[in-house]
Amino acid sequence: MVSVVQGASDTGALGWLLVTNGQACTLASRFIVHRDIYDEYTERLAGLMNDLKVGDAMDRSTGMGPVITEAAADRIMGMVDRAKGDGATLLAGGVRLEMPGFMIAPTLFGDVDNSSELGQEEVFGPVLSVLRFDHEDEAIALANSSRYGLAGYIHTNDLNRAFRVASAMETGNIWVNGGVAPAAANAPFGGYKQSGLGRVGGISGILEYTRTKNVQIRF
Repeated sequence: MVSVVQGASDTGALGWLLVTNGQACTLASRFIVHRDIYDEYTERLAGLMNDLKVGDAMDRSTGMGPVITEAAADRIMGMVDRAKGDGATLLAGGVRLEMPGFMIAPTLFGDVDNSSELGQEEVFGPVLSVLRFDHEDEAIALANSSRYGLAGYIHTNDLNRAFRVASAMETGNIWVNGGVAPAAANAPFGGYKQSGLGRVGGISGILEYTRTKNVQIRF
């Protein structure tokens, strides 16, 4: 999942960690950020992560809870450790927390190589990676470089750019200037490439339960 950021709130990015602790199929884990705002963006986001309270999900003061299992925690930390070896810059987190449960500190990597495991694979955990771009075509190319294509996000003040980039991005669902929202019942939901076939919701979802037959009669 990818988010192309030309100008956006850092708290919006943090929201991807707070929704099921990064464990959802439509959450953005790869942020493509314009070079002009990259340093400020990553600095502020890292600060928010470091201040986030991790703990019991039943405690109202908790900002982020655990991942689902020990196996999931081991898998996520394996990706974190390999990302360090791949040359990514650890900006926040990157450790298991010494407390009950499968707790991982919210983690942020900068200078991520798009061809690396972290740049290409969905973490499905509280880990965000940030890549730089200089121009729109570069951002689109980076966004489309993944073999997955379920969800994408665009943050911009330029409505024409939003439509242009959304049209070019190879994802089945795109949100502009917003976080994750449930798909409306009348809207189709599904992915491109290796993110699955078919749609649920809307007319497209109904057609998934039909069989088309072409009958030709010659008189």
